[in-house]
Amino acid sequence: MFIDLSVKLDEKTPIYSGDQKTQIRTGGVLEKDGYQDHYICAGTHVGTHIDAPSHMILEGENIDQIPLEQFSGHGVYIKVDNKQFDIEKVKQVQTSLNILRIIQIFQNQ
Repeated sequence: MFIDLSVKLDEKTPIYSGDQKTQIRTGGVLEKDGYQDHYICAGTHVGTHIDAPSHMILEGENIDQIPLEQFSGHGVYIKVDNKQFDIEKVKQVQTSLNILRIIQIFQNQ
């Protein structure tokens, strides 16, 4: 079974603190232009995304250097209460279930 973790990308999608809001405008209207198109202006930390190691580590891998197979596999949901992320709890679950991937899901509200 596959579970899609993507969130909808629109002008209401939560953004990273300090980033500009996502802007989407019409580029082409099917009835008028013969095609439908949109222009999107968004920061790289909006919506569903993956931070490559190079985002935070000098000489870390870029996203295109990581095999696609590393982005799918078994996982487990760990609820984060009161916005307190307990890394020891994550490590315990990761070790006990032999899970190699950790996925963070944050919803700014």
